[in-house]
Amino acid sequence: MSYLNVGHNQNLFRILNSGNRLRAVNLILARNIVNVRRKYNSSYKKRPASLFLEKEVSEIHDEKPQPRETAASIWLKRERERKAKQEEAELGRKLKELENLKERLTKEILQQNELTKRKQIEKELDIISSDDRFLEDDVDNLVNDLLLDENKKEERNEKFLLEAQGILSLKEKKKTNEIMSEEKKKSLFSGLKTTEKQIFLPEKVIKRIGDSISHVNTVEFEDWESVIKDLYYNKNGFKGFDQFEVTRLIQNIPNRQKPKNMELIDEMLFQANIEKDRYLYDLFISSYSNDAKYGLLVDSFFQEMKQHNFQPTVYTFGNLIKSFGKRNDIKSINKMLQEMKLVYKIAPTLKIYTNILQICVKLNDYKEAVEIFDTMKFQSLSTQPDSKAYQSIVIAHVLNDNIEKALDLYDEMVTNHPKPLIPTGLTLLVLAKGCAKREELLLKGWEFIFEYHEKNHPLNSQVIESMMYLAAYDGDLTFTRALYNTLFEARWDSENKKLSNPGSTPLTLLFVAYARFKVDRDPVTLRHPQIQLLRKRTINSTNYNFDSNAPPFLPMEEIKNDKAILAESNAIWAYNLMKSPDVINKRVIGSFLFISARKGESISEFKKRFENVTYLDETGLQKEEGKHVIIENEEEIYNTSTFEELKEQPPAIRIGNSISLKFPRTHDIYNLAIDAAKFFKDIEFANKIWVERGKFRNTLNYKSLSADEKYAKDFEFAQYIISTFAELGLLEDARKIILSTKSSFNWKWLHLRSTFVAAEKLGDETCKETIREVLQENSYKLKRNAGAYYHPKSAS
Repeated sequence: MSYLNVGHNQNLFRILNSGNRLRAVNLILARNIVNVRRKYNSSYKKRPASLFLEKEVSEIHDEKPQPRETAASIWLKRERERKAKQEEAELGRKLKELENLKERLTKEILQQNELTKRKQIEKELDIISSDDRFLEDDVDNLVNDLLLDENKKEERNEKFLLEAQGILSLKEKKKTNEIMSEEKKKSLFSGLKTTEKQIFLPEKVIKRIGDSISHVNTVEFEDWESVIKDLYYNKNGFKGFDQFEVTRLIQNIPNRQKPKNMELIDEMLFQANIEKDRYLYDLFISSYSNDAKYGLLVDSFFQEMKQHNFQPTVYTFGNLIKSFGKRNDIKSINKMLQEMKLVYKIAPTLKIYTNILQICVKLNDYKEAVEIFDTMKFQSLSTQPDSKAYQSIVIAHVLNDNIEKALDLYDEMVTNHPKPLIPTGLTLLVLAKGCAKREELLLKGWEFIFEYHEKNHPLNSQVIESMMYLAAYDGDLTFTRALYNTLFEARWDSENKKLSNPGSTPLTLLFVAYARFKVDRDPVTLRHPQIQLLRKRTINSTNYNFDSNAPPFLPMEEIKNDKAILAESNAIWAYNLMKSPDVINKRVIGSFLFISARKGESISEFKKRFENVTYLDETGLQKEEGKHVIIENEEEIYNTSTFEELKEQPPAIRIGNSISLKFPRTHDIYNLAIDAAKFFKDIEFANKIWVERGKFRNTLNYKSLSADEKYAKDFEFAQYIISTFAELGLLEDARKIILSTKSSFNWKWLHLRSTFVAAEKLGDETCKETIREVLQENSYKLKRNAGAYYHPKSAS
């Protein structure tokens, strides 16, 4: 509008440049309103009086008679009067319009200021654009928790160097892994320069905090608990604050410190009579979503949020799903997804789907993981799986022994995907591990290792473990020993003479290599030039005597006979038993026992380990599986003095002989024992294990399993024992077990084929007929149930 001309007033430009739009608009409008009012008031002076009033006034003040007005003069006066009234009405309209404009602009600017604040909140909450970036770290953590052994979750500091010609060098950079307490950190850093933290808080909040700001102005030693307590107990809490100021305060608190401070924050909100808005509810839900123990609080805040008619956002649902994931509650996650889509018409984002996918993988819900991934692919373009999603589903397939499908997905992402994706480093390592268990894919596994290196991914313990997978399952014991020792070298702190254990997985793989080694077999690592060069450099750079506390390997580069394998594996077991008993879990135990099941001259070596390492937990009231019982002054664990090359027992064995860690026997250990009996054709030991397995079914450990788990484990053991009896010629015993379990298990030809073949070789027609009858009966059951899988829950 023309009457809103700002002109060249310098003061006004200064106000505009300062960013105070509300003040500038008020100044503009005030001046225009004044001008209009002046014109409006002046119109009364210019307005002609009525003819009657004009005549009356003239008679009083002017005695001279006025000339008689003509019709023309009267018309002119009336026209002037009409125009004056019209101008007056126009000025009144403009005045009202300006006042309305001022009111409207003032309201809009206030709303804009509020919107700016809200956008600032949303940006820091990450609601805008991505809505769920907060999920990304959680996804990574789930993957690491899944693949890394539980004994290795602390941060690893080892680094590995690169050498020329694209070959990995496994020489270490030595760093300590010591985890320091907060008090020790403060003492170490006292007097040193610290990193100042940028704190973005409203001025009113900073003034209220006062000197307490010193608790949080350095990155190294943030202590928001002291600040919050000081506000609560000494400074009137949040009285006088608004929702925005409280929101900004909470945003500055690190996530790890929020849970312990939110209770007092909630109390101060109540005392200050500040109602929570949507952003505050989101912050409370987010603050408690990282720990399963706060699950009920998360649910409570969400219900309260809905009761106050606040619309949940993607951010809200993302945090809820994260919380359910921490609680391993996949059912509630699916329910929340449906609520998002059907009730609130919110489409889950790519990262929310990825987070759910990771949760499914963590819970080993293979079927659900595949369904989620397929949903992502066909839902929309915005939810097309990215590299992290492919990483998750590849892990799921590898964990469920479906490496073929994992390889198909790898090809899909790098070639057939609409936009080719770059696989993550973890994807390549997982694929390498998956290939390790297929002899025909071993070379393919090494290709993934070299691709990992070529893409400049970090060389860390996960790379070495993946290489150990390939070498161990290939039976390359020399290479596996060198890699295991390399992991210890990387953790050696030469200054403080401290050595940390790399964990359970490398130890398991070393034991696998002992069991799979064959003198007359050339592994893949000796048949491929690039792998051979890598192997050679690793072995040549390995120093088995780098420290007196190093693993007690025999003083030889290569081991070439079973006696040496048994002796060294005993020493390595005793070393870990003494130095790091926490790394010994059921996988380590199983792989250790399996060595004696394949390398012992007779079953006696297996029996010795079986009795010295494990025990039947008859009551089920002691320690759970994976825990240990320490028994002092037991008889010697292992007798390795018969081995000529081992002139002196390593210290680990000497000390280990005085202590025995025994673990409760599990389903897998009984299966392994039956396998050993079958391998050594020991009928007596097979019968003993069969009877003891029956006792095991009455323990608390077994009874605590679900019906599905009991069914699966009993069915698996039944297959083992029947196959063993058949191979040992005990066909009548095998036949009786088949008959006694025909109503409990869904026997198929695949399960009983070896028994049928053995019966055919021995001419046992009775056993063959029994197998036919059982298979026909189960086939009838399947047809009767319209193809439904026969799964009796009563099999307990």
